[in-house]
Amino acid sequence: MNWFLYAIGLIGIASGTSVILYTDEAKKVLANVMAGNKRMFLAVVAGAVGVLLIMASSHTQHRGFVIFLGILAIAKGGFIVLNPKQLYDKVADWYLSMASDQTYRLHGIILLVLCTIFLSWVS
Repeated sequence: MNWFLYAIGLIGIASGTSVILYTDEAKKVLANVMAGNKRMFLAVVAGAVGVLLIMASSHTQHRGFVIFLGILAIAKGGFIVLNPKQLYDKVADWYLSMASDQTYRLHGIILLVLCTIFLSWVS
């Protein structure tokens, strides 16, 4: 399962870097991913990544943190599916239309740092 942990780390680093450097293009890609009927696909992917993170947690130096990330991913998938009080739609609309470039860049920086740390923990 090391390959999965390395893949998640490298995808996160690439995503964070592209959001920091190419903010407008990243917004367009994110809008396409979050558009309309793709909600169930996002939920399934988030849940699957969460399950795989939990399964791969024994291959890291900080197992508890990776399990926590897996639980968060599963919860995100459930949140997307259940969409309580249309909250997912409101958050997605805010993030795609009202969030500033600095918000995107901050999220990119956080993703870049977390995934770099995450890669250093893979054993």
